[in-house]
Amino acid sequence: MKNLLFIVIFLISLISQAQQNSFGLEFNTNFHSKTKNEYLSIKHLIQTDKEYQFITISAYTFNKSENAHFYYRTSINGNWSSWDELTEDIESQTPDRKSYHFKHIYDTIDTIQFKANKLTTESINFRLFFSIEDETSNILNPKDILNCELPNYCDRLCWCPSGNCPQQTNPTYTNPTHIIVHHSATNYGSGTNYALVVQSYWDYHVNNHGWSDIGYNWLVDPNGIIYEGRGDGVQGAHFSCMNSGTMGVCVIGNFESATPTYETISALENLIAWEATDKEIDVVTTHYHQASQLDLYGISGHRDSNSSTQGCPSGTVCPGANLYSLLPDIRSDVSDFPCYVSANVIDNLDLSNFLKVYPNPTFDITNIENSGNSSIKEVSIYNSLGIKIKKIYPITNTISFTNFSSGLYFVKVLDSENRTATIKLVKE
Repeated sequence: MKNLLFIVIFLISLISQAQQNSFGLEFNTNFHSKTKNEYLSIKHLIQTDKEYQFITISAYTFNKSENAHFYYRTSINGNWSSWDELTEDIESQTPDRKSYHFKHIYDTIDTIQFKANKLTTESINFRLFFSIEDETSNILNPKDILNCELPNYCDRLCWCPSGNCPQQTNPTYTNPTHIIVHHSATNYGSGTNYALVVQSYWDYHVNNHGWSDIGYNWLVDPNGIIYEGRGDGVQGAHFSCMNSGTMGVCVIGNFESATPTYETISALENLIAWEATDKEIDVVTTHYHQASQLDLYGISGHRDSNSSTQGCPSGTVCPGANLYSLLPDIRSDVSDFPCYVSANVIDNLDLSNFLKVYPNPTFDITNIENSGNSSIKEVSIYNSLGIKIKKIYPITNTISFTNFSSGLYFVKVLDSENRTATIKLVKE
């Protein structure tokens, strides 16, 4: 009865999610008794009519001193996988809990079960996140397929509801080629209202400096909340008098002494991924910035202006050593976003010359061969309407079309040099 009740509740939960895309579910689990000399949870039935790309599974507990080890296994039609451990996430800052790093499940599972190696005094929360693509955004066009969305943010009326922090009346617009990361150089205590902090920056910039508006395009606080400053495409006042061709984002905190939170970096990367994709900015390599006359990374720090002979560089340490040292990782993370595309991600004839997809037409199994020096990074399948219907992961050299209807398909390949090639394929 207990198992059945849980399944009914679980199905109700899934039904409530039916109108959503990606969604998450949590299982609050107690390991208080042994079954066959093991501490096992009940077997949880997974039923959803949504086709997901993958599931991430993670766990956390509010017992910071918990020292048990936790495992999970999955079943497909009664065939159970081996037990896989969820290891403690020692990098993320989670002051009120102990977290266990997520892992991916790429199979279509029907049951999941959890295990502990010892008795636990408090419950463990296992979380499953179902990553589901919105088909309406999957039209076969690199800009549409990979266009990162602007994250949720607190706009001017949100951080200044009184309306007495007006925008500039005659803004200058610019087309950013570089994203400049700053810090505010001031730390704040827990419980700080960061909307009020943003108001104070506006006041300092406008009423002390005499600027027409707050200097930054965007700001990010330690909780990962993004605030709109001057906003999209407006030239700021942040890069040592060399502001054209830049977007400036200020991370609130002093990162000469403090370390950015996980929430901050996550929000910063999501914001940058949107900006870089929208403006087709290459985040990985250096390229010329006209105003500073420097070769700068697409994601640079304020201190990178110090060597310029233009503008008014002042030897700044901004964005602080502890954030500046993270910029290489941020560049790498953003470039790995599935939604990220820059000007250098194009259908490339050279790549097409190295690719061989056969047999074509095919009845079931198709092989992909790459005779070039690069490796295949991603393979996606689209139907004749240009809608993505499958992403191949992990990467293999074969694709099964056994369960596909007869007709025309497109195989889109992305390689390690960020080149793409699209091959027509017929399923008979």
